Amino acid sequence: MDKQGIREIIHALGKAVKLIWASSPRLVVVRALLNVVQGVLPLGSLYTIKLLVDLLSENKGLLHSSSGWKRILFLVLLTGFFMLLQQASSFLATLVSTRQTEQVLDTVTTILHKHSIAMDLSYYEHAGYYDALHRAQQEAAYRPLGIINGMFTLLQSLVTITALAGLIVSVHWTVALFLFLALLPAFGVKMFFSKKNYGLQYKQTPEKRHLFYLNSLLTSEIFAKELRLFSLGAYFIGKYNTIRARQRQETIELADREALYGFFSQFMVLVSLFLSLGFLLFRSLAGALSIGSLVMIYQAMQRAQSSTQSILNAVASLYRDALFFGNLDAFLKHMPLIVSPAEPKPFPVPIVQGIRFNHVSFRYPGSERVVLKDFTASIGPGEHVALVGENGCGKSTLVKLLCRLYEPDEGQILIDGIDYRMFELEELRKRIGVIFQEYVRYQMSGRDNIRMGNIEVSRDDLRVEEAARLSGAHEVLERLEGGYEAILGNLFDGGRELSMGEWQKIAIARAFLRDASIMILDEPTSSLDVEAEYELVGHFNELTKGKAALIISHRLSTVRMAGRIIVLDDGVIAEEGSHEELMLADGVYARLYRMQSGLYHAENIRQH
Repeated sequence: MDKQGIREIIHALGKAVKLIWASSPRLVVVRALLNVVQGVLPLGSLYTIKLLVDLLSENKGLLHSSSGWKRILFLVLLTGFFMLLQQASSFLATLVSTRQTEQVLDTVTTILHKHSIAMDLSYYEHAGYYDALHRAQQEAAYRPLGIINGMFTLLQSLVTITALAGLIVSVHWTVALFLFLALLPAFGVKMFFSKKNYGLQYKQTPEKRHLFYLNSLLTSEIFAKELRLFSLGAYFIGKYNTIRARQRQETIELADREALYGFFSQFMVLVSLFLSLGFLLFRSLAGALSIGSLVMIYQAMQRAQSSTQSILNAVASLYRDALFFGNLDAFLKHMPLIVSPAEPKPFPVPIVQGIRFNHVSFRYPGSERVVLKDFTASIGPGEHVALVGENGCGKSTLVKLLCRLYEPDEGQILIDGIDYRMFELEELRKRIGVIFQEYVRYQMSGRDNIRMGNIEVSRDDLRVEEAARLSGAHEVLERLEGGYEAILGNLFDGGRELSMGEWQKIAIARAFLRDASIMILDEPTSSLDVEAEYELVGHFNELTKGKAALIISHRLSTVRMAGRIIVLDDGVIAEEGSHEELMLADGVYARLYRMQSGLYHAENIRQH
């Protein structure tokens, strides 16, 4: 390992230590003290056993006197006391370790969650970000815990080995040196294969994400119908097993090499133990070592070998976990680009001048295609504007830009003449109510589903039911056992699955609950039947009164709710006007409207 690698490991360990300390300083101190105690206690029991053996071997008539029995009993009880202390400290250390493990796990998970939701949507356009996120998610659960355990194991073993080394050196320094030299190859093997294992897992990350995706295809309800209808199960299982076979082979080959090298390094340690034992026996026969001292030193050597092995394992584990912890650190280095300004301006309430898209152009990260080209339009306060166009023309992209999920590559979006990047980000988004085309189906109660639109609203707030009544969700929830408290979706026990139209009514209620100055409806009626759509259109003016509203829909009957219609074609404005004006112009809008009207007419003929 080069100097740069050492610096990176030290840096990662330093960050891990700060994180562990921040999670619970008191538990860190308590566990450190317990580990020191656990490290010292074996020395006490070793020494009392040495005294006991010497007492028995050098005093043959000791058993025939009451004072002799008292001395023996005292040493036996003292040895038992040291052993009891070891058991008690081990028990306490386990209790503290469990609490610390849970605390650190929660701390790291919270950090990961908060950082993930702060990231810009643009990051999701890059496979490299997904790799970094996957690595961080894989390691976040247990790598910091591995670092904790490795550090405290290292501390305890260092305390033990220091005390035992003093005993061994007191007999002869060459024994300690011989044992130390024999352990160096084992240390090298541990460090070498720690890095190899890290490299293998890093390399396998893209394939592991592929496995995760294939597993979701095979097990998720979303894909269940097509999987069965098109008999795709065997195909995807085959692809999964092919990747797993390759990964399994790579893992086994590395594990076999590690085991082989580990066997030879441990063999050298065993040879050194036997040679050291022979040297001690020779010293004892020469009268330079008592039998009790021989027993104590031999046990000390065994414990020293075990403690040294623990140190090697702990160091290798810390090295490996620090490498993997670097994955979490690397993910946390991804910083959001869309942030609040240092000195934000207050959001205008109410909006007086309106919204202005001023020469806005945009393309998605990593794509050469310009989705919006020099787009210029405005939405006045209280005005309802509809966007119409074929798929891919830039309608939903405009919604994402207005919500500042992305930012324009060129041009500005102004609200009351102020660049919207000058507003505090959270405040801007709080003032926008959105029904996304791909709305979320939260697997929770109906009431909480609606509250996701404005989580600051309490569960007993009457506005929740009011929003549900306006969207048509009230009737959906009232039919369920449990009403508003019924769990929606079938992911959890007792949940009730809804139709797509019913889910959309829940999503619409979320948008209506929001205290918004700007209302965006992206395909708000795509899953609604004709009757439900008619009811929503009837409520529309009431729901959007005084608000700037942007409507996107393929259903041109829905679009007619707007006072002004903008027709997009390949990212540019092709037409603009009211429904009547655009029909008279006989352009793109009129063509689309006639096509859709023809479809509705044909459907009515078939039904009758």
